[in-house]
Amino acid sequence: MSEVSPITDGSNGLVVTIAIPTHNRADLVVTAVESLRKQDNTGPEWRVLVVDNGSTDATASRLQEIAGRWPRLTVEAEPTLGSSAARNRAIAACQSAYILFVDDDCTFPTDYVDRALSIIRDKAPVMFGGPIHPWYSDTPPNWFRDEYGSFSLPHGTGRSPRIYMSGANIGFLRQALLELGGFDASLGIHGAMRGYGEETEIEARIIAK
Repeated sequence: MSEVSPITDGSNGLVVTIAIPTHNRADLVVTAVESLRKQDNTGPEWRVLVVDNGSTDATASRLQEIAGRWPRLTVEAEPTLGSSAARNRAIAACQSAYILFVDDDCTFPTDYVDRALSIIRDKAPVMFGGPIHPWYSDTPPNWFRDEYGSFSLPHGTGRSPRIYMSGANIGFLRQALLELGGFDASLGIHGAMRGYGEETEIEARIIAK
């Protein structure tokens, strides 16, 4: 992982960082950040970190403009393309006990942070996750059903099914990720090249450990 300046918080109450990797999707990531600005929880326990993964559009300038008005947001640049590289940058940059990864095309219910903090305090999990449901910027075709874009737990695959969590809504004890060396950089999306599996791979390593 690259050496970066860690995110610091003036209080000692920082619990979780919501990390959003993004690449050339300025409109979507701004929508995601603005959704998080509407959270019911206004306490010091959480921060938002967007990792700009080599974007060449207006992502950086638009996010910096928001960060100037909303100190809870920090923006980090990761020039090496790849979702795993961006996630590893987030792990290195944050100083919270937990890191919660979400996608740049997500929006959030106003109690999202409160739910995450409740899980952390009640269960102290090594990893945790939750469902995703679709939202639409345009009217979908008649044949498209909401369940096509949904993910709910439990979700098992293979001969010995177990629960796999969606990478669009998955949290980890940061120390566990550090001990495992972060996400496998050979897996996941690399710019316009689609790839998957980095979340499942690290889940399997955590369970094995």
